[in-house]
Amino acid sequence: MRKLYPLDRPITRLQVNRVVKRFKQYGGISDQRKNNTGRPKSSRSSKNVEQVKRIIDETPERSVRKVFSDINHSSSATSVYRVLRIDLKLTPYKPTT
Repeated sequence: MRKLYPLDRPITRLQVNRVVKRFKQYGGISDQRKNNTGRPKSSRSSKNVEQVKRIIDETPERSVRKVFSDINHSSSATSVYRVLRIDLKLTPYKPTT
């Protein structure tokens, strides 16, 4: 290995021990945190989704801005749009003239 990669530093004992520990703990060396990374979603929580769904069920013709103003500004208008598109699978109706 030193002939192939002369500039790379050798693997330390600590690195080997970490890999062995991870293998024993998880049964593999892949990263086990895949589903638990990033910032948690707060504006698209189940509470906000239910609130937007209730408003849309009452008045389906409401705009994103009006829904945003109805939910007491607990999230942004963009978040309301994402809830409608991603969580509720709704698309805006745009009449053609």
